[in-house]
Amino acid sequence: MADYEVTQQVSKNWSKRKRSIPFFVTHCPKELVPLAKQNPQDDSLVDVYELIINGQEISPVTPS
Repeated sequence: MADYEVTQQVSKNWSKRKRSIPFFVTHCPKELVPLAKQNPQDDSLVDVYELIINGQEISPVTPS
């Protein structure tokens, strides 16, 4: 299993649990969101911010 696949499984499992506290998922592997803005410090990551409330993705945000 590739690194990005592990990251995807962990984030899915964690966000599926009903979290009462809203949280953001940030800096995803570029393989998960190929059209997002590249992170200037790490070429393997992209700058994506996803707001998750009660286990549901509310708003994916890609900085411009």
